Amino acid sequence: LAAGELRKRERTLPFDVEILAFGDEEGLRFPDASMGSRSLAEALPQGLLDVRDAAGVSVRDALAAFGLPPEPRLDALPCDPSELLGYLEVHIEQGPVLEAMGEPLGIVTTIAAAMRMRISVAGAGGHAGTVPMEMRRDALAAAAAMIVAVERAALEMGEGVRATVGEIVLDSPAANAIPAAASFSLDLRAPADEVLARARATVVAELGRLADRRGVEWEARSEYEGTATVCDERLSDVFEEAAQREGRAAPRLASGAGHDAQSLAAITPVAMLFVRCRGGISHLPEEYAEPEDIDAAVNVLVDAIIALGAEERPPAQGERAGSTVPGGRTN
Repeated sequence: LAAGELRKRERTLPFDVEILAFGDEEGLRFPDASMGSRSLAEALPQGLLDVRDAAGVSVRDALAAFGLPPEPRLDALPCDPSELLGYLEVHIEQGPVLEAMGEPLGIVTTIAAAMRMRISVAGAGGHAGTVPMEMRRDALAAAAAMIVAVERAALEMGEGVRATVGEIVLDSPAANAIPAAASFSLDLRAPADEVLARARATVVAELGRLADRRGVEWEARSEYEGTATVCDERLSDVFEEAAQREGRAAPRLASGAGHDAQSLAAITPVAMLFVRCRGGISHLPEEYAEPEDIDAAVNVLVDAIIALGAEERPPAQGERAGSTVPGGRTN
């Protein structure tokens, strides 16, 4: 939409505007988040091609089915940072703050540090009617106690810590059997790397104490780790000034969700514009943003790009221009 508006206005810019669309930012299919954006910012290990989804399909197979070569070079994609001016991303807020403030747009200050783990618990199976309660090593009951402890630890820590268990898996579920093994996902987030490190240490210590108390074995396997990202002050100011010209307040707020901007921040300055979403709902069919709010975001993005063009000198004859990359993706 923004690129179409720029073309409609027939604006000549001293740099290229590149539009990128990244897949599987969330890492929900394959247990490795932001593979698309990370592939532009760093050389990914070839071993990533062998990572499989829940159906047993590898990254290699998925890329081949999409039409890419059977052995793509994951170390050959990264961009040259010297050719980039910055990265601009527009995204729904995925939270209720802007709606509560009555504002359609917001400017992101920081993107939270996050980590995702898989916690596995091994106990002892048995018959539901023959094993006395005091003699049980119930893996699911232990996992349930751990999940409650995770929530309590995050509440007690404060400091913007978020702890979420979104998935529980039983190896062999049966209504009349004591579960022998269970696992659950654990998503930890915090506004700063050091806060996330303390949260992880606190949670892991508590899980260990609970496992000992209940006589079960346990293991924590890391699936993803991302550091906190501070958005570029200059680009954020450009967004704010563009919003003001459009008659928008655009308050600044932190993002607890991860974004592709975190990957690109390793090679270029980044800034993000949030769009209000109804009820703060995200990742569900009810996710919705008003067309008027989306239109406001497009206008601010276009204004910001034009303003950046006014700041940049035109390239000399034969000199390659840099690129500003707007990421206008809502997921």
